[in-house]
Amino acid sequence: MKKQLLVLILCFLTFGLIAQVANQPTDYILCDDGFNSGIAEFDLTEKDAEILQGQDPAMFTVNYYLSQQDADNAINSLSSPFTNFTNPQTIFATVTDNVTDNFDSTSFDIMVTSSQSAGLDGTLQLCNNESPIDLFYALGGSPQLGGTWSPGLASGTGIFSPDIDAAGTYTYTVSGVASCANSTATVTVSVSSIPVFNLDNFYSICGGESIIIDTGLNPNQYSCLWYLNGNIISEGSQSSLDVNMVGTYTVLVTDISGCGSTQTQFEVVQTEPINYNAQTELYACSFDGSGFAQFDLSQATPLIVGSQTDVMVSYYETQADAYSDVNPINTINPYVNIVPNYQILYVKVESTISSCVEMAFLNLIVSGVAPLPTMLDYVVCDEDQDGFAEFNLHTRDNEVLINQDNFELYVTYHLSESDAQGQTNPLPNIYTNTSNPQTIYVAVSDYYGCNIEVQSFNLVADVMCMPCQDITLSIESTIPEVNNSGIVVAQVNDDITF
Repeated sequence: MKKQLLVLILCFLTFGLIAQVANQPTDYILCDDGFNSGIAEFDLTEKDAEILQGQDPAMFTVNYYLSQQDADNAINSLSSPFTNFTNPQTIFATVTDNVTDNFDSTSFDIMVTSSQSAGLDGTLQLCNNESPIDLFYALGGSPQLGGTWSPGLASGTGIFSPDIDAAGTYTYTVSGVASCANSTATVTVSVSSIPVFNLDNFYSICGGESIIIDTGLNPNQYSCLWYLNGNIISEGSQSSLDVNMVGTYTVLVTDISGCGSTQTQFEVVQTEPINYNAQTELYACSFDGSGFAQFDLSQATPLIVGSQTDVMVSYYETQADAYSDVNPINTINPYVNIVPNYQILYVKVESTISSCVEMAFLNLIVSGVAPLPTMLDYVVCDEDQDGFAEFNLHTRDNEVLINQDNFELYVTYHLSESDAQGQTNPLPNIYTNTSNPQTIYVAVSDYYGCNIEVQSFNLVADVMCMPCQDITLSIESTIPEVNNSGIVVAQVNDDITF
């Protein structure tokens, strides 16, 4: 009997120490679905852990009710998810011991809060001379106050200053409350200005040609109205004009945002084509026979355009470079030709006061005489053996010119070295020596007078040579006969002279 009593006391103490507790949870708040109805579905079981706070869910059960009376009587428990029908709405919860059916109760509110709204995206077109403006009022919809702007503005708020802040896209953010996410919207700001552009007061066009007058403005931001001598010739978004007529031109440029307009005037006159030499030669001397030399191209400029000062001359190695205006030759330093002896440079002649452009050619010619070779004696057979003979001097020209690449050379023969150097008293082509042997001098000079090269050789009348003689051969006729090969050999009387 004592043992049974002891067991009952222990059980009482055990169950008394593990009494159920319904802990107070936080209110359950959901974000509105965007229709601002104040109604939402709540998963009440999400509050189980807060209410139990560590109590074993296998030993205790959590139930939810609409009233304290239902909770006390454990009737009409709510299923989950539960849709509220008032906002806010109080929910009663109980924690029941699964063994003793003892329970404890608590309550909390469920509520639906309105989602945040930053409004709708907007645009703002401003002039740079306008007063500062609050970007908030450029948002569409119903934006809520209290949001922040990024990137930040100079004002530190949402006030945009057209003369300070940069045009661009600015984002307005309203921070979310409870489970509601942040809401954002943007304002795209464009800032226009009174059109500013620079045109010359004076333009000239080459006869029959045209030029482009360009304001440099964005045709999407400005409209242009062009006049010639007071008459409209073009209007719209055309920011440039192809001009081929002389006269007084006016352009009126208006900002399409209404910020203002600017008008300017200029004159167009016609100039005569450039006076220039279409083909010019420039030579340089080379004394090694290589065909390459240094040219001072600045010497060619006055040959092409004379003393004109309102033109610019540039030189190119290819015609394509000249037309594309790329790779001009630097005329400060001497230019060495890249094609031996003869090369064509392409010359671009441009007016500095009009649109006139002309193309010319500069022929680079390398001249000069390379050193002459050592000459062999010129030997002629002296048939009468008197020590004199006729010499055709120019038959030696090829030997004289063997080292030369220049084709514009002169070859002369002289009796003395001084005559050869001075190119005086040249000998005739057919010359009879006056002594045997006789030394004569050959002089080679170039067309452009770069230099003279002189070499000597001997004229020799060979008295020991075998003179040429006439030989007469007589063959007597014989009777034709057949030789061993079966060929008939016929002979006739004839005289053969050698």
